[in-house]
Amino acid sequence: MTDFDLIGEAVYDGGVRLPLSAIKRSMIEMELAFPIKLVAAKPPTRKMRIPQGLHHQKYFLHLHQGLIYILWKESPQVSASLELRGWVCGEAQVCERAEYFINRLQNAILAFRQVELDAVIGQPPLLLSFAAELDSRRLAIARVQEAMAKRTFDEDAWRNALDVWLQIILLRYQKHLNTLHRKMDEFLSSITASLDVGNSLSNCFCRLQRELYQIYSLSELRERFPSMIIELSQEIPSFAILSHKDVSDISRQALEWMEAHYNEPVTVAQCAAAIPVSAAYLCRLLQKETGLSPVQHLQQKRVSHAKVLLHAKRLTIAEVSQRCGFGSTEHFYRVFRQYTGLTPAAYRRNAE
Repeated sequence: MTDFDLIGEAVYDGGVRLPLSAIKRSMIEMELAFPIKLVAAKPPTRKMRIPQGLHHQKYFLHLHQGLIYILWKESPQVSASLELRGWVCGEAQVCERAEYFINRLQNAILAFRQVELDAVIGQPPLLLSFAAELDSRRLAIARVQEAMAKRTFDEDAWRNALDVWLQIILLRYQKHLNTLHRKMDEFLSSITASLDVGNSLSNCFCRLQRELYQIYSLSELRERFPSMIIELSQEIPSFAILSHKDVSDISRQALEWMEAHYNEPVTVAQCAAAIPVSAAYLCRLLQKETGLSPVQHLQQKRVSHAKVLLHAKRLTIAEVSQRCGFGSTEHFYRVFRQYTGLTPAAYRRNAE
């Protein structure tokens, strides 16, 4: 497999970790050096054949069928604007270092697909190709999975990619609601399959699945779907983090202790004493290694358990609060609303 093949896989697969050496070797082969500019583009006709290689100080790279990536080193001899008569091009992306190369290729594809979308608004929906749908879906899944793997789940890292995919499928299948439901259902399955440790996400997934199939408005589907992904991300259990080799023994012990005691009114100081380390040191270490403080780990686990109880059992709000380790019902309301945007009572009504 060539370095170019590896780059092509990494663009669409968030699990592929490409060595920087492969990117640097590719740049040497293309006779380019960072910083560079790049775009994703499509020739005006399918029959037009552009061989891979350097042409007029621009390198034409074939990574995926149907798209051509054009890379160049900005200089007085090479204009910032591409003079490609009849071509469809996305917005040019600037890439200053090898570490950003895969990200910039992904951004170039998204920019290209956005140009396609803008061109077909108000036109027959199937003018958007199936390749555009697959491209945007793979990119959106890769971006979401990358964000989940980092455990901080920064929405800015994946929201643009998801929005492009949603726009494409809502345009292509605007008269086929069942198809839209199925595609969104498959998307949720794809992003959670590798993270569902011990079926820990099953309650949340089933609830969201039922809700998804009960939405009949295209605008509501588009508005609600990103928040479903956020809800799933919040259900990823602490012990999924334990599989990462970069977590220290102290963090591992703390997470295991919280997993065993989250439904009790325990404190961070009690967790730290059980290891034993100081509470201040534990807070710094967990924040550094997992992106979340001990309090946030406890709150996430408690809110996740509260959702299950609110959905599955007819307990009072006060009883749910007590069984999830919250010190008071008022504190439960405040934390639950912080993580879900809903009060426990409103969440229960929506789940019914």
